[in-house]
Amino acid sequence: MIAEKEKDEAAIELMKQYLQEHFIKENAPVAVENINSNKIDELIDIAWDVAGNLIRNKKKTSKLVSGPRVNLRHRLEEIGKLISEYLVTVEQINNADEDDKAYPAYQKAYKTTSRLFQEIIAEYEAEAKQADKDYGYKLVLIQTLKEIYAKMKGDNPEFTGKYFYLPFLGDSHVLLNADYQPEYRDIKELPAMGTLARIEKHAFEGGDMSVDLQVRLKGIMEKDTDIVQSIISDDNYGSLRLLTGYINDQQPGFEAEFMKNFRVAMALDFAKKQAKKEFEDFSDELALFQSYGQIDNTEENKKEIILQTAGLLYEAAQEDDNYGFFEKVLVEFKNKIQRDAVVQGDALKQNLENFLLAHQELKENEAANKLIERIRQCIDSQKYSSAEELLNRLENDDYESLQELEMKDYLQDFLNHYNNYIKSVANNDKTLRAQVKPYRTANKDTRAAERLLNAWPKGNNDIRPDELLSSLGFKLASVDKMDKVDGKFPSFFVKLQKALGGRVNNYNYPVPAFGSLGETDGFRIVYIFGAYDAERLVEIFNNIGDEKHTLIILDYALKESARRRLALLVKGKANCKIFAVLDRVVLKYLYDNYSEQTITKQLLHIIMPFAYYQPYVADSSKPMPSELFIGRKEELKKIKDVNGVNIVYGGRQLGKSALLMKAKKDIDKNESGDRAVYIDIKGRNYTETALKISEELVIADILEEKDITSDWRKLAMSIRMRLKDEAKPIHYFLLLLDEADAFLDSCKDVQYKPFDALKDIQAVGEGRFKFVVAGLRDVLRFEHEAALNDNSVLPQLSSMTVKPFKYAEAKELLEYPLSYLGFRFRDDVETDTLVSAILSHTNSFPGMLQLYCTKLIEAMKNGYAGYKEAGTPPYYVSEDHIKKVLGEDNLQEEIRQKFFITLTVGSDNYYLLIAMITAYLYKNDEGICVTPNDVLTFAKDFEIKDIAALSPEKVAALMEEMRELNVLQHNGEHGYRFTHFSFFQMMGTKAYLEQELEKYMGDSDE
Repeated sequence: MIAEKEKDEAAIELMKQYLQEHFIKENAPVAVENINSNKIDELIDIAWDVAGNLIRNKKKTSKLVSGPRVNLRHRLEEIGKLISEYLVTVEQINNADEDDKAYPAYQKAYKTTSRLFQEIIAEYEAEAKQADKDYGYKLVLIQTLKEIYAKMKGDNPEFTGKYFYLPFLGDSHVLLNADYQPEYRDIKELPAMGTLARIEKHAFEGGDMSVDLQVRLKGIMEKDTDIVQSIISDDNYGSLRLLTGYINDQQPGFEAEFMKNFRVAMALDFAKKQAKKEFEDFSDELALFQSYGQIDNTEENKKEIILQTAGLLYEAAQEDDNYGFFEKVLVEFKNKIQRDAVVQGDALKQNLENFLLAHQELKENEAANKLIERIRQCIDSQKYSSAEELLNRLENDDYESLQELEMKDYLQDFLNHYNNYIKSVANNDKTLRAQVKPYRTANKDTRAAERLLNAWPKGNNDIRPDELLSSLGFKLASVDKMDKVDGKFPSFFVKLQKALGGRVNNYNYPVPAFGSLGETDGFRIVYIFGAYDAERLVEIFNNIGDEKHTLIILDYALKESARRRLALLVKGKANCKIFAVLDRVVLKYLYDNYSEQTITKQLLHIIMPFAYYQPYVADSSKPMPSELFIGRKEELKKIKDVNGVNIVYGGRQLGKSALLMKAKKDIDKNESGDRAVYIDIKGRNYTETALKISEELVIADILEEKDITSDWRKLAMSIRMRLKDEAKPIHYFLLLLDEADAFLDSCKDVQYKPFDALKDIQAVGEGRFKFVVAGLRDVLRFEHEAALNDNSVLPQLSSMTVKPFKYAEAKELLEYPLSYLGFRFRDDVETDTLVSAILSHTNSFPGMLQLYCTKLIEAMKNGYAGYKEAGTPPYYVSEDHIKKVLGEDNLQEEIRQKFFITLTVGSDNYYLLIAMITAYLYKNDEGICVTPNDVLTFAKDFEIKDIAALSPEKVAALMEEMRELNVLQHNGEHGYRFTHFSFFQMMGTKAYLEQELEKYMGDSDE
């Protein structure tokens, strides 16, 4: 090959001699027919002996024998034939003579063949320029014909051998590996990014596949900045390395000089970091796309498949440095998601139009029309989950908007005038009192402001924490001195005063650590004197420890930049407890704006955004601080009111337990001497429940031990006698029984007699006693016949269904506590859409909202949730922040688990089975509505006996309960559909549903 390429006559002669010595008969010319097998055998023996002398262990035989020898001889014969043919051809060419009789014929054939080559190449090139995909294969033919034609003329085409595919690098469509061979990276989900598709695109854009590359290479060699930039800017540094390597073969030293002059290493390092960030952002964006309903996971987990594919491509980019291709794939994935999501948008448009057609009266409703316009905007921008949430509000007449949570944004007001405040108190050589001019006028608020200022420390020997905290609006039970922190920082343990005389402390701010929990757990106050920056303050926080919430009194004026730096550092460390800093600047603001009604709110609004705190309670088994009880005002009133409801129904995650506990807190031992007892009776039948109630009433000092019983008649008698006891009077007794499903189910066997007993207690006097039983299922609807028989008191009792939050309530739970932590939701379309997506994601269930908000705050630990140190707080919630929340590994699974908990009632799986059957029917006929009869028919056909055993009325009652849970939505005579597409997705793929439904086939709990 080298001899032919270099036209080396000496090498050709050497090859001829070797062939004659080892392959050709003696005294015969080189020719295929003269190859001698005996000579080849001699060559094998010679080579075998040489090989034997080179190895340590003795050969097993003296000669190569049997099969291996035959195979080797055959291969050598083929090689000998090939070389012989080549040498004969070379000799014929060298001996050609113009006088040879065959020469004219050769000349004629050459001219004819040359003309045909030129004509067909020109014809194909003209057709290929039309950029019609049908001519794409001809571009490959053109290249092949040109190469053959060049060989026929005796020319060497520029790109052959190792560099045959180099023209692909004229653009960024096709990648080559280190051997200059095409890199096959076919992506199943993106056919347009397949290798052949990219080659075709390169061909259409690159013409004959060589001209553009030559221009680029010429530009590199001449250091044409624009052309070099066009190569580097696509971030395919592996391709750049191949291009410079090619030139280096022709121009040694070029590659090193180029890499140095254009600082390629620096640019590559930047591209690596950028690609890493883009991959992380892409992962978060996928979660956001899914949250908006743009990714359909009903057939397969597309989100995870896309993420896994992107991950593999990212690894490939890290190996070959072709980050530009990786970035193109991410863009194409996003484009495909948007294209595929159009189907979901069309379905939503149809749902909206069907609803409007059936509700012509909405044309005159201004609030409804605003909502309709927002729905259309969300559909057009592919924010489908937001559109679904708004459409649900429209269908439920939920037009009410949340009013402003606070009349004044204290944090923003503080920051707006920060420079003025710090200038007036920045002299650390003077006390704060000496730098602040007293008020000229005296009134209630100015006198309190002066007391606040006078309580500020003037040094280590003048510390008055009780006066300072009282002036800040805290009602104190005790302030106890503690050991100094690090031996120099005075420290005190504070407990807030519990309400006296039966009153209830209604803390008007959602920071329980300095409210209701301050009564039971207390908090710490630490004094620090002197100049400290953010880093040194965090060191002190670490030394103080994480046992209790801490209020830092800093006798120093923190610069605004230091305060913002502190916010970032504290959230990055994210202690479990609060470390909130009250310094001279904050104190000056509070002094200038003092109001006894709002002083504590002002303080917390200003200092909490620069601390880290988690007020939300994601674990529903833990008690909910009263400050976090938001919404449900009407429901709470009905539970507390003596003439209100007796039975409360509603699914899990809806806050029934929180409602009952809040009622207990408000009523028990109030200033009227009323009593309220909350009892969890989960899993207990009616006799076990009676025993549990009597025991708990003994503990609550209402009954005596002799009254403990499992007999409802005796229990009712004991409670009636106790209410008549004038020596220890109880004006009003509220008995709250939670998790009562097993109790209700067992009562059916005794005709609900325990309710007769409870009803009898109320006869002791008007407004003296009320009971409330809370469960998951509407027994009147589900056990219609048993509950309505002549002997049951149940129909006489009023009931209430706890449903998901209305829009205003959900928005308040989302925004109100967050506002004290510095988070703000802008009043614009984009943010409103984001809020709707959050409410859709959580189904406006209080429990799920608490979880979501918990994650939203925790996201601050991860890279400050994308916020910049400069200018924060406040933190304006945006898609970037929400992406961090949704990208959190276990949030989606936790929400899914909570959703499935909602579908499980006690020991039965009726809701879950109906949801699975509905989802399965959806998959067989996309977009349909499902009727109770459809569900029942399916259950009978597939022998899902838990459902098949139910009557049509019971299935209809169950589906109506699921509608009240906001899981299903009623679509008139057409039946039910899932309220949110995300619920349908959570049910899993068709294969998963078949697998799960199979577990219930043939089984029955009946």
